[in-house]
Amino acid sequence: QVDDISMERQVEDLAAVVDDYGAEPIHIYGSWDGSPIALAYAALHPEKVLRMALVGPYARGEDIISRQALQSTVEMARTNWSLTRRSLAAIAQVSPPDQAAYMELLRRSIPPEMAALYLEQYGTMDATPYLDSVGLPTLVLHRADDGAVPRAATEFVASRLANCRFVAAGNREEYTEAIR
Repeated sequence: QVDDISMERQVEDLAAVVDDYGAEPIHIYGSWDGSPIALAYAALHPEKVLRMALVGPYARGEDIISRQALQSTVEMARTNWSLTRRSLAAIAQVSPPDQAAYMELLRRSIPPEMAALYLEQYGTMDATPYLDSVGLPTLVLHRADDGAVPRAATEFVASRLANCRFVAAGNREEYTEAIR
């Protein structure tokens, strides 16, 4: 049973995994809700990270969801986890043939109350204090069809990183080329 899913705890968990991995610096990939964790880790442990790639990053939960929408989504997760799973599949733009498997994965892996806590955590998290401390080479990528993170949130992250390359990909081919 997990009882602490705070950003700080997730950064500690990531640090433990990296420390167990060995002494070599790593490359970090973070997308959507993993980005604040990656940003905080890179700021706190710059000697452990060579470079970073962030896809659809955001620093502040308030940049991706309003307080009212967050409260409604958290309540929906608690009371109608089935509908919430369908909504998350749509936000994540899971292809129609894969939606059933995606929703089943969520059903089997996350109980409704944990899903509500998770959504609440990511909707209120703030990695802004770490942004100015990240100096490693970072690729920040935004896909025009990203339904979860607005371009403005991604551009905010990119604007605060000292050694950043921002790429706005208009389609899947541009996205694939940018991450090569």
